[in-house]
Amino acid sequence: MEHNLLQDLAIARDDWLIKVRVVRFWEAFTPQNEKEPLYLEMILLDEKETPLHVRVRNNFISDFKHMLQEGHMYTIKNLKIAPANETYKPVKGKIMGWFLCTTSVTELLDYPQFIPRHYFEFASIQQLSERVEQKDILSDIIGTLDGFGNEEHVYVNGNPTRIRRLELILKENKKVRVTLWTTIADQFHNMWLSRMDGTSTIAITSTLVKKFRDEYSINSTSSTRIYFDYDIAQYANWAPNQHNKVKELPAQQNDSIENRMVRNRTNIRNIMAMKWEATTQEKVFTILATINDIDDTFGWSYIACHKCMKKLNKRGDQYMCPTCNEPAKYPTPRFKIQLEVSDETAAAKLTLFDRDAQQLLHTTASELLQHGSNKEIPPVLRNLCKQTLIFEIKLSDHNLKEGSQNYTVTRTFIPTSLIEEQSTHKSVQKDPISPQQISSDEEEEPLVFKKKKKQEAAKPRQSASNHQEENNGQDGITSIDEEQILIQTLRTPTSKRTRDGNGSTTRKRKRITRQIK
Repeated sequence: MEHNLLQDLAIARDDWLIKVRVVRFWEAFTPQNEKEPLYLEMILLDEKETPLHVRVRNNFISDFKHMLQEGHMYTIKNLKIAPANETYKPVKGKIMGWFLCTTSVTELLDYPQFIPRHYFEFASIQQLSERVEQKDILSDIIGTLDGFGNEEHVYVNGNPTRIRRLELILKENKKVRVTLWTTIADQFHNMWLSRMDGTSTIAITSTLVKKFRDEYSINSTSSTRIYFDYDIAQYANWAPNQHNKVKELPAQQNDSIENRMVRNRTNIRNIMAMKWEATTQEKVFTILATINDIDDTFGWSYIACHKCMKKLNKRGDQYMCPTCNEPAKYPTPRFKIQLEVSDETAAAKLTLFDRDAQQLLHTTASELLQHGSNKEIPPVLRNLCKQTLIFEIKLSDHNLKEGSQNYTVTRTFIPTSLIEEQSTHKSVQKDPISPQQISSDEEEEPLVFKKKKKQEAAKPRQSASNHQEENNGQDGITSIDEEQILIQTLRTPTSKRTRDGNGSTTRKRKRITRQIK
């Protein structure tokens, strides 16, 4: 019986007969369960060098896993063809294959047609730049290994997760950082221990591309496979011809959840005072702030493209993605919540996006919209008000260059007494402020924010300031507020203080208070 070429396969048939080589073979796991595979997956290649992504469902894995091996050739009968997934595709293409209970596999020991042993779709720097934060197609990369680190642990959704960091130099002599996760990190370690001397070229398949501080960051997925140069010698010309000694990368301890909670801790006033200096300036800070209200002027959600997560535009009965420049097949509601927050120094607006909103609310935007509309704030959203959280904020050029005071939240944390003690201790020793300081003739007191109940219960004190037009009147100061002022006093340089007759320290500046209603 004559076999079919992969380029001729079409949807709506489940009896295709093909002769192919398995050029890539792996088990796909979910982050929540690394023990039980979700699928058995492979890339098949025929004599025309046409690739095909094929899956075996988990209930059939035991039937087929022992029959297949990467690098071997097979005749596969009764293969079903279906539309390819819209996201996380390991190879380009509009179709994919599925094994059925009726599928049969026979190894080809003598096949006259040449089929390459490997298949890659290596991405250039230009392609990587186009795929930042994109999830439709995964990226294969190849480069010279410049360095790697030991196994580390980071926290993902509160759970410790194994990672290993690499640095590769690509063909364009551009260095990229690679993070290998969980089992892929183990795979690299085992392969490195058994490597041949002189190993320098490394290929990493099916990765996701991000950009952090103007540098590309490559992340492995459950579909990732790693190949050293002795496996892929024919692709060596894809990597720069460098043979420097591979260096050891230091661990990045700041990625632990505890360190992220106090990373570059500052306050809202300092954040608002920052100005653009250079592309290398620090742009990620944390603040401790209280949510006072939710601004629903533009709603609390948006309809997103399932590929790039950008906002869709509705045209007639269709949703169009301006980034992908095509109709969205699966428009998805996602959170975009405008929070009004304040600390003891100032008030600001923060934008909370889908991931962190889901973690805080324990629900999705789709579920909430089933019982309401985007024009009304659901009670579960209102419950965020009065909560005090640690917000990790990433400043953009929109903030630093254009002066926008609406800031993007990249992570939220629930504060603990131990973490806040560490933060206070670090603040007393070294104020983690900004690249840009507030300049004035006289150092200002922190702006003390009061809740209405505290104002009514506390004894009012007179406030005097050079800014009486902006801040006139009275406000109550509780013992907590006095403690905050004491902390600020300790942070004041000695040159700004004077000594009284008993040797105690007082401050030569005036208090500025502001009421938040």
